[in-house]
Amino acid sequence: MWMEEARLDAILCSCRRSLPSLRSGIRCYMSFVAHCAIAGKERKPQYFPPSLETLLAWSSLFRCPGTWSNYIGYVKTACMLCKASTAVFDDPAMRRAKSSIAKRRNFIPRTPLWIRRQLVEEVFTSTVGVEGLEAYAHLYLMTYCFLLRLPSEALPVCAGPCDGPATLHREGDKIVLTLARRKNRPQGSRLVRGCWCKQSKATCPLHVLGPFLDKHASGQPLFKSITAACALGVLRDILKTLQVPDFEKYRTHDLRRGHAKDLQLSGTSGSCLLVGCVWLSVVKGAPLWEILAAGEWTSPAFLRYLDIHRLETDLVIQAHIENSDEEPDS
Repeated sequence: MWMEEARLDAILCSCRRSLPSLRSGIRCYMSFVAHCAIAGKERKPQYFPPSLETLLAWSSLFRCPGTWSNYIGYVKTACMLCKASTAVFDDPAMRRAKSSIAKRRNFIPRTPLWIRRQLVEEVFTSTVGVEGLEAYAHLYLMTYCFLLRLPSEALPVCAGPCDGPATLHREGDKIVLTLARRKNRPQGSRLVRGCWCKQSKATCPLHVLGPFLDKHASGQPLFKSITAACALGVLRDILKTLQVPDFEKYRTHDLRRGHAKDLQLSGTSGSCLLVGCVWLSVVKGAPLWEILAAGEWTSPAFLRYLDIHRLETDLVIQAHIENSDEEPDS
């Protein structure tokens, strides 16, 4: 019994926080196999190990290759739990199936959107003082200031210092957010923000979030009655009122993306470069280490939050400037 429990722990402990997704994926696969068996008038469906023909047929139901890879991983894990062979997953046809899903282009990713500081200011000033919207205004502001994932990191925040998954408290002239655990950071995080009234009084973490925090007792949730769906719906309603184009396409994650882009484009104009007949001004943003530290990124995933086209343009112009600096005076 101990050996069997140790075997299961070795397989499942690496994904223990995604077990609901694992169960959902396995149920999806088994339902597909069961329906195929009924259609083929088979007496008993064969679940594990799956046949190559079954997996290739299943792949036709997927629109996104990333989702397909996740679900195939769930089925492979189920095979390991059942001590069934996993050789079918190494077949070259499986790679071709993933490529086919991508090339069918049944799924087109959303065009990147950013909720930057100016828009955050408009959202905040249009909702603060409005009955029922004060908590939402501070929720969006905190999500922006600390580059949070709103559903999992911002909503559970409690007034601190206290024990809990997420707490917000003051430390002198700083405001500190402590997360017991964060995606890809199981050891937790401690995020510190100070005063930035010189850049934006309306979004200053210390002088705007601080008074809101002081209204709550230690251990009291800051956003108790708000759900992720409500936060998204209210945000889109506010953007609609502000007449923001494509307001219905925005997500709460765009607050995190927006702060990352603000860091990318922050700073003062530096050198100028004549390209063709146009003088272009090069804007030097925050250094890479500062962007990575603000969002606690440890991989190239942070690039998804930036304006890649703007980044490429800035790098090309900067390269021309550096090359021109090396040329001798004529």
